[in-house]
Amino acid sequence: MARHAIGEELIAYPAMESYVSGGVSLADKDRAQHRIVKENLAQLQDMEPWKDSSSFDQLMEKTQQALQNHMKEEEDEDLPKLRDAIPVEEGLRLGNKFQLTKKFVPTRCVM
Repeated sequence: MARHAIGEELIAYPAMESYVSGGVSLADKDRAQHRIVKENLAQLQDMEPWKDSSSFDQLMEKTQQALQNHMKEEEDEDLPKLRDAIPVEEGLRLGNKFQLTKKFVPTRCVM
């Protein structure tokens, strides 16, 4: 998840800002949603679920719900706007760059 989020922040959101009308606000909203998920993931990484499983479970549930909401918004609204606005060749180039980026970024959220 961390790799995917960072790839979006480095590749997709700047493209959204450049090509989509209102893309800066969309990218800012998506970054804020990422920040919440990453903060939760950082907390989860530091927790000891065997000591306080109810807190861990509650935070995991909250994180999963936030992530599902974010993904639905991106898939249903934001990314279709980007696909409609970006030239096909540039979309392909950025898609390849996104896949490559995910191979080199951290696998854990660091806050």
